[in-house]
Amino acid sequence: MTTLTRIVIVILVFQLTGCASMFHGSNDEVVVTSGDPEAKLYMDATYLGKGSGTAIVKRNTVHTVFAKKKGCADGIAQTQTSFDAVSLLGIFIDWGLISMLVVDWAATGAMWKIDPLLYNV
Repeated sequence: MTTLTRIVIVILVFQLTGCASMFHGSNDEVVVTSGDPEAKLYMDATYLGKGSGTAIVKRNTVHTVFAKKKGCADGIAQTQTSFDAVSLLGIFIDWGLISMLVVDWAATGAMWKIDPLLYNV
């Protein structure tokens, strides 16, 4: 392998990774709890358990959390997203053109984070 080929490979490796993707990944673990231990908890129609549960979800989308119990009104909440400042480190790699805009924002969604990570319904 020539020196130029090695340099190009190293540059591509750094260009195709975003800082938020490297440090935090593109998923978050969300904890859902209920005041009633018998309430069935769901996130995006996926059953999480009774009383409390966790789910691994994509960071860049809004998810619906709800609790159901016979004889009671359903408790519903939506997850919120906020900007993950770690993605700004991409400015030091390539002025943010590839690492922030392409990788962290468009490809992986790691530029966003679910905030808060605990929901009580």
